[in-house]
Amino acid sequence: MGRALPDDVLPHLGPRAVLWVLEGNERARRFYEKAGRSADGVTRDAPMGGELTHQPRYARTAAR
Repeated sequence: MGRALPDDVLPHLGPRAVLWVLEGNERARRFYEKAGRSADGVTRDAPMGGELTHQPRYARTAAR
């Protein structure tokens, strides 16, 4: 179910879907990488829970 949902939703999000993941969340990063997404080199710092977090962006180009 975890992998099927993003694959089902991706075509409805336009030609390129992105997501942000906490830099230290290795479990989530491995999940996204196994699902065909990869960090594209863009990062952001965003507040979460009262602390500033560093987040790499993951992307996968949707099939046409």
